[in-house]
Amino acid sequence: MSLLRARVKGVAHDRFASMGPADRVLLTSLRQMRDLRALALRVAEGALVGLGNRDEIAAARRECADLDHVMFVEGDRADIPWVDAWFDLILDESPDAPTPAMLRVLRPGGRIAAAPDTAGSEPAA
Repeated sequence: MSLLRARVKGVAHDRFASMGPADRVLLTSLRQMRDLRALALRVAEGALVGLGNRDEIAAARRECADLDHVMFVEGDRADIPWVDAWFDLILDESPDAPTPAMLRVLRPGGRIAAAPDTAGSEPAA
C-alpha cells in the first residue's frame, strides 16, 4: 500500500490506515474530491467537515444527503470557521505548510496528511 507523507516533518502515514471510524476529519477543500462519500463512510462514527465555496458545498451536500455525520461549510485552509482543537485528522490538498488556522483546529496529537486526490504531492520545503 502506498504511503503518503504527513505535513509534520519526518512522519509518514498510510493513506487511510490511520483514519479511525470515530475520527473527526477536516477536508480543507472540496474542489477536486472525487471519493467524498467513501471518505465520509470511513468515519461513520466520527465526523467529516469539508470546506469549499457555495457550489462545491451544494454538490457535496447532494452527494452525502443521507449521512448525518457530515457537514460542509464555506471556508478554506486559511479561514476555518471551527472551534479550536477539534479535529483528529486534517486532509489537505495543498503541498504548502499548514496554516495557523489548520494548527488551531487540530487537537493535540492530531495529524495533517495529503488529501486522497493529492497523495502523490510532496510537502513544500
